[in-house]
Amino acid sequence: MSSISIPSTDVELTLEQLVNVSLKKNYTPSAFGKLFREFKHRVAANSDEEVDLQCLLTNCAQSPQKLRYVHEILVESDFTGAVDGLTALFGKYMVRIGENDELAILIWLSQISGKVPWKQAIDSPEFVAQLTSFVKGSMQPQTSPKKALMIAKLMVQVLKSCPGPDNSCTSLVQQYLEYLEKHHDTAYRYLNSFFQSYNLSTMQKDYTMPAQEQTGRVSRNIIKVSRLKKIVWLAHQITVAFSPVSETFLQGFKSLLNLSSVATSTTNVSIAFELTVSLFDGLALSTYRTQHIWKHFIVSKLPEVFKLLTISQQNLRDTLTNAFETIKDYDELKQKLMKILAECELVADVGDVLPAQDDLARFQAVFEDANPEFVSLEESGACELVSSVSTLASERRLAQLVTDAVTRFVQEDDHARLKRLLVALTSVPHVLDGVVLHKNPYIFVQPLVTYLDASIDRGFAQDAMDVDGDSSNLQDMHANLGALLLFVAYCGFRYSLDLKREHASSEAVRIMADWDPLLDTTLMEQLQDPQSSINAVMSDWVASLFDTNNTDGVSDELLKKSASVREYYVAIPCVVGQAVRACQLGMIQFDDLVSGLEYCHQPFLLPTFLNVLRHLTALTWTESSLEGSVFGQVLEKLAGAELAGELRVLHGMVLEMANDDLFNCGIRSSPVKPPAPATRLDALIAFVIDSDASQTFELVEVYKNAAGQQLDFFYHELGRLLQEQAQYQPSLFEPLSYELVATLMINYASWYAPETLQKWMVASTDSAAIYNRTGRAKVKIEQYPAEDEMNDSNDSNDKIGDMTFDANLFGFIEEAKLDEPEPQEQFEQHGPDLFQANIAAIAQESSTLVATVLKNLAVRYTHDRE
Repeated sequence: MSSISIPSTDVELTLEQLVNVSLKKNYTPSAFGKLFREFKHRVAANSDEEVDLQCLLTNCAQSPQKLRYVHEILVESDFTGAVDGLTALFGKYMVRIGENDELAILIWLSQISGKVPWKQAIDSPEFVAQLTSFVKGSMQPQTSPKKALMIAKLMVQVLKSCPGPDNSCTSLVQQYLEYLEKHHDTAYRYLNSFFQSYNLSTMQKDYTMPAQEQTGRVSRNIIKVSRLKKIVWLAHQITVAFSPVSETFLQGFKSLLNLSSVATSTTNVSIAFELTVSLFDGLALSTYRTQHIWKHFIVSKLPEVFKLLTISQQNLRDTLTNAFETIKDYDELKQKLMKILAECELVADVGDVLPAQDDLARFQAVFEDANPEFVSLEESGACELVSSVSTLASERRLAQLVTDAVTRFVQEDDHARLKRLLVALTSVPHVLDGVVLHKNPYIFVQPLVTYLDASIDRGFAQDAMDVDGDSSNLQDMHANLGALLLFVAYCGFRYSLDLKREHASSEAVRIMADWDPLLDTTLMEQLQDPQSSINAVMSDWVASLFDTNNTDGVSDELLKKSASVREYYVAIPCVVGQAVRACQLGMIQFDDLVSGLEYCHQPFLLPTFLNVLRHLTALTWTESSLEGSVFGQVLEKLAGAELAGELRVLHGMVLEMANDDLFNCGIRSSPVKPPAPATRLDALIAFVIDSDASQTFELVEVYKNAAGQQLDFFYHELGRLLQEQAQYQPSLFEPLSYELVATLMINYASWYAPETLQKWMVASTDSAAIYNRTGRAKVKIEQYPAEDEMNDSNDSNDKIGDMTFDANLFGFIEEAKLDEPEPQEQFEQHGPDLFQANIAAIAQESSTLVATVLKNLAVRYTHDRE
C-alpha cells in the first residue's frame, strides 16, 4: 500500500489514513483534492508505485462524502487525468469492490454524466478496452436487475458521445443487448429504445451536395441550406404552431446552427444575431396574410428571447447594429424594437424612453361598468382606450385584463359586454395582435367557441326570452352573438388558424366555415323542396326585404321562424342571391333591390354579411361579364357602404375576409386590395439564392395546398422543382430543392398526421403491420414500446428489490428510480413513430429524397438526446 513519511516523525501516512482523517474532520472535496494531489506527488517522487484508490471506493455506498472525494479527484481534474482515472476505475477497482459500492458508483456516474468527459474517454483505446472488459464481466445470470439497468444507462451516455454508428462501442452494446434480452427485460427495453433511435440519427447520408472543383462552392451551399432551414423552422413556430418563447424554442433554433453545445457568451451572441436576421428574412418573404404576425413576434417576443440569452447591454446593442446592417428597409420596425429593448432594460442609450401612458386604469369603467345598451361605442371611449396602448408592458397588461374579462363575461353570459370588448380590440389591429398572440390564438379563441356552441345549442331565440316569455330583444341577441361568430371567423382568417381541425365538432365554426349550402346535403334537400320550412322562411324574408308594400320591415316573428342558427346563416345569403337574380330578370326594380339590401348593414343581419358576399361572388361565375351587371353593381354598393361605430368595425372585418373574392370579381372599392401572390416553393429557393429577388413565401399556404394530397404533394412539388431549375445552376438549386422538400415533409408530418396514415395507425394493432401506400411494395414499420412500458416493472417478471444501502445518505446523489426516467433520456413513442411511418410511406419513391429526410431527422433526434 502506498504511503509517505511525515517529516520529523517516524509516522508513515497511507491513503486510507488520509481519507479517514479527512472524513473525520469533514474536509471539503476541494481541500481533500489538494491533500490527495500532494500525497500522490510525494509517492511518485519516492517510487514508481501508483496510488491505490480502493480504500476510497470501498464502502462509498454508505458515505456520500467519499463519493464527493471521488468526484473531486476523477472528474474535476484535467481531461487527461480524468480519462486515466475512468480507465483505472473500470479496469482495476470495479471488480474489487462490493456490488453495493459498484451500484453506488454507477448511479453517481449517471447523476453527473454531463460533467464526465465521455468524448475524450471514447477516444482512448485503453478506456474502451477496460470498459468492454467490465461490461462483459457483468453479463452474468446472477447480476442484479438494478446493476444491469445502470450499466444500460452508462452505455447510453457512452453512445451519446460516439461520433457515428461504426464505432468501437456499437458491437459492445449489441452484445450487451443480447444478454439483457435473455435476463433483464426492463434494462433491455430501455437500452434498445435508445439504440434504435441512435441508429436512425447516425445513418450515413447517401446524397451529397454536388460540388464544383472549388471547395468554396460546398461552403456556400451549406450556408444557403442553413438559411433555408431557419426560415422554414421559424415560419412553422411563429405562423403555424405559435410556439411560446422558452428554452425549448431556443434549443430548437440552436439545433439548426453549427454552434457549440455549451452555452457561452459567444454562442449566445451568435444565436441573437442569427435569430434576428432570420426573423427579418421571414418578414421580407411574408405577405399581408402573416406580415403582422412576424412584426408582432419581432417587437413583442424577441425581447423575451434576448432575456433568456442573458447578453450584456452593450453586446446586444452591438449585435443588433451588425444585424441591422445586413437587413434592408424596415427602419421604423428596427427603431421600435430598440425602444422596446430599452424599455425592458436590455439595451441602453437609445434616447429618451417615455414612461407608459395609457388609459388602462379606465378598463373596468369602460368595459364592465358601462352598459352597451345605453352607451354607444363612441361615447364609451373604448377604441381610444385600446389605441392608448403603446408599450410592451401596457400590451401585456391589457392582454391579461382582456383574458380575465372574457372569462368573466362568458361565465356571466354577458354577450353585450363581450361584443363591445372584442369589437373595440379589433378597431386597433396591432393591439388586437398583441392580445391574441400574447400566448396562443387557439387558446384565446377556445372559450369563445365553447360559449357560442352552447348558445347555438339552446337557440338564439331561447336566449332572448325575458322573464315574461317575450323575445322582443331577439334582434339584439342576433346582433351580439352574431358579432362573436364573426370575431371568431376573423381570428381564424387573420391568424390562419385551422379552426375546423381544432374544433371538429363545433357548430359555431361550421356555420362560418361551411357557408355554402352545397356542402350540406340535408340543407340542399330542404332548399330543393318547395314545401320545406326553410323555403317558407326564405319567402317571408324576400317579402320583408324587397316587397315595396311591406312597411313593417323585419319583424321579431320572422326571426323566430328560423328553425336553427345555421339555417339563418344559410337562408339570408340565399335570399339576397335570389333577389339579385330576380332584379337581373326584371322582377324587382334595382332601387327596390338596393333599398332591401341596406338591411344587410343592420346590426342583427351584419354578421351574415360575410356569407352574403361569399354567396354573391360564387354566383358571378355564371356571368359572361361583370361590367355593368347587377351582380357587379350590388357588390360595389355592399362593399363601399359608409358605416359608423361598431358597424364600421364589423363591416371592415367582413371586407378583409372577403377581399380576394371581391377583387377577383372586379370590385375596386377603396377597402379592396389585390390578393397576396400565390406561394411557390421555388420562390423561397430563389430568395435564399438571391436575397434581392422580390419573392413571397407563406408556410401556412403550403400546408393548405398539401391538405388534399398530403405527403404526395411534396413529392410532386419536388419533381416540378427539378424540372424547372433551368434558370439556376443545378449544383445550387438541386440540393436546396431536396433540403426544402425534406424539411417541409418533416414539419408538415409533425403538425398534420396525414389522414391515410392516421387511419392505418388506428386500424393497426399488430406490431408487425405494414403500410402499403403505393400498392406496389410493402414496407414494414417497427413498433417500439413507449418509455412508460419500458420502465413498468409490474408487467415484467424481472422484479427489482430495494437497494441495501440508503440513497438518502448520498446527499447530492439519489437512487435511480425506474418509474421516473431522466428527462434527457425519454423516448416516448405511442405506437409506430410518426416520422418513421412517413418515411416508410415515401421509401419506394426516391432514395435521394428519403436520404435527405433521414439526414434532417437525424438533427431532430440528435437534438432530442442532448
